[in-house]
Amino acid sequence: MNPKSLNIKLSIMQLFVFVLNLFIFSSTMRFLPWFVEDAFGWFGILITAPLLLGIGVIMIYLQKNKGYAVTATRKIIPFLASIFSIWIVLSYITDLSVIIALAVNFGMAIITFVFLLQDVSKLSRN
Repeated sequence: MNPKSLNIKLSIMQLFVFVLNLFIFSSTMRFLPWFVEDAFGWFGILITAPLLLGIGVIMIYLQKNKGYAVTATRKIIPFLASIFSIWIVLSYITDLSVIIALAVNFGMAIITFVFLLQDVSKLSRN
């Protein structure tokens, strides 16, 4: 499999999980139409965090065993985001922690989107 296409697939999956995390974290805000009163929505974070960890493990495995070029920043993004999301869910949830979680997930989504654009531009040049 082409390493660039695999990086694109992993980046798309990672971007989808970040958007899903943004939606889940924002469901606690009362002024949004998808507001959820109870904490049932937080279980989604406990599902998406292992997905991010899996993406990070796949990136590390591919670099070590297959010789794929994966930067250190790209490898650490899923780990940081999943650990941070789990920490927010397991700690005392306040409005400030939700806003910080939204900011971190939005930042990680932007970084992932930039990496995705770089991969697509490299693929189109070749």
